[in-house]
Amino acid sequence: KNVLSFDLMSVPSVEALSHGLESLYALGAMDDGAELTALGKEMVYFPTDPRVSRMLLAALDLESREETPSMVGKIIVGDVLTVAATLQVRNLFYQPRTERQWRMYDDAMADILDRSGDHVTMVHLFDLVDHSNKMLSEDECRERFVNRVALKRALDVRNQLARFLSRRFG
Repeated sequence: KNVLSFDLMSVPSVEALSHGLESLYALGAMDDGAELTALGKEMVYFPTDPRVSRMLLAALDLESREETPSMVGKIIVGDVLTVAATLQVRNLFYQPRTERQWRMYDDAMADILDRSGDHVTMVHLFDLVDHSNKMLSEDECRERFVNRVALKRALDVRNQLARFLSRRFG
């Protein structure tokens, strides 16, 4: 189906439409003729932003490859689910305000902070929760500068996405 013929509730600006089409094309969801690709037809079922759906589909593809050991594939999908979930919430961490709080923050983040990026840090935070099989307490969240409400929301989103993938792809 041609993307330009979609019945939209409100017509976006030319600039927004152009940016959206460029994004869909870059993600491989649309071809040169503005037709949805096979990948794009899968992406439309996801309850997420197209970039997130593309990321999840790429993880599933990697998991299904013969050369990917099954345990590695499951870890990849799990980590991508975590990143996808954290992208759906805001302010997972509180920002320290004072110099003393910054020192406390550095100490608290030492075991989860990854200098390679925020996404890996989020995976480490979720690993803390997964390995303990329980939600961090209010005190633990406060000590780690974690917004407990946002963490609970991200965990809920992660579980919803995991159920969606399970229903859709087995």
